[in-house]
Amino acid sequence: MAVLLVSPPSFSPAERFYIPCNEIPLNLCYIAAYLERAGIKTDILDLDVESDGFSFTEYLEVTRPSVVGFTSFSPFIERAA
Repeated sequence: MAVLLVSPPSFSPAERFYIPCNEIPLNLCYIAAYLERAGIKTDILDLDVESDGFSFTEYLEVTRPSVVGFTSFSPFIERAA
């Protein structure tokens, strides 16, 4: 089993909310540490630091995780969904 934990981008010009995310997504790090201790391979994908040419779909096709989890601030919940 492989788990992918995703932090969506925190800024979009079309949205009026902006929450600066210059920090490591510690919430995902805590979950990843727990899962890895249980023997589950876990990756974290922080979309705030990916380049403009990054394709989430291509990433999923290459890594083929069993489970994908997302985190989000309340103003960005629709984009995360």
